[in-house]
Amino acid sequence: MRLMYENLDTAVDEVEFFRSLRNDQHHSTQTFRKLPLGYEIECAVEVDGKVVGFCEFKRRHNEMSRYPTLILSLRKYKQLISYTYFESPAKLYVRWDDCDAVHVIRPKAITYDIEWGGRSDRGDWQDREPVVHIPIEHFDVLTLGRDRLDDAGRKRLERLLKADKSWTVGDK
Repeated sequence: MRLMYENLDTAVDEVEFFRSLRNDQHHSTQTFRKLPLGYEIECAVEVDGKVVGFCEFKRRHNEMSRYPTLILSLRKYKQLISYTYFESPAKLYVRWDDCDAVHVIRPKAITYDIEWGGRSDRGDWQDREPVVHIPIEHFDVLTLGRDRLDDAGRKRLERLLKADKSWTVGDK
């Protein structure tokens, strides 16, 4: 059985990011809904009750220019590609320390190097796997405000997430 590494901090990062995205004029009509674990990606994008896209969110604790590529699990990348078959866009959003960016998944347009990699700091042998290297220049930088929750909002969100692991940003 695989350990679950998502915790309250990662969930708060997700909610804060999608709140920032929702506050952007280009995304103001969208609702972002956390998907159950079986979907293997972060969330569905909804407009007027219809699912219009899918996305994954990653938080990287370094500057965007630190590495020439973003490393993503091949399994996660395959999942994102699979959602494009519904003729809905699939996007990978990344929050780096210095900026936010998006990569639109285009399964037939681009191929990426696949290497054996992953993290080794947790002592979990399953963290080492085939990964894709997405060049940083394939990301579009977003001009989002950093919508941080205040302490009271964070505590309220943490209580909700402890009771129910799902979240929705933008629902009326």
